[in-house]
Amino acid sequence: GSAEVEVAAAARTLAVGSYTARLQVNNQTTGGRLVLPVTLRILNPVGPVTEAGVVNAASFAPGPIAPGEIVTIFGAGIGPATLANLQLTADRRVMTTLADTRVLFNGIAAPLIYVQERQLSAIVPYGVQGRSRVDLQIEYLGFRSNTVSVAVATAAPGLFTLNSTGRGPGAV
Repeated sequence: GSAEVEVAAAARTLAVGSYTARLQVNNQTTGGRLVLPVTLRILNPVGPVTEAGVVNAASFAPGPIAPGEIVTIFGAGIGPATLANLQLTADRRVMTTLADTRVLFNGIAAPLIYVQERQLSAIVPYGVQGRSRVDLQIEYLGFRSNTVSVAVATAAPGLFTLNSTGRGPGAV
């Protein structure tokens, strides 16, 4: 005969890597026993991020980031499937963790405007001031993306416009 076996694991609590085990199936009718090797691979769910995927949130123009700039970051698996919007702490500051997602600039958590699976928006921390480059990582569900080195400028102005290009009538 045949049988169906389902094995589940709480992958969120496991570190990235391979886990091996043995699954033992006992046949109560014949007294026989079958031992199967099982390998569980936990992969990093956060897809790669590139410097080109970091843009000015107002104009979507690529280029160096600046302290206090609102940036949009594109990637894969960088947040939840459902959009999560800005939330405030008890002391009225923009939260740096939103829907189990964080954006880190040289390890400094950035305030988050919104997050979702393929796109998020954050405010570049003022702690990057004076640097020529910073390392950017996205953390989702405790897993971190690759590290991307991003150029830093003194300022990176952008105008929020009605058509989201940085040109034409302002969105004021």
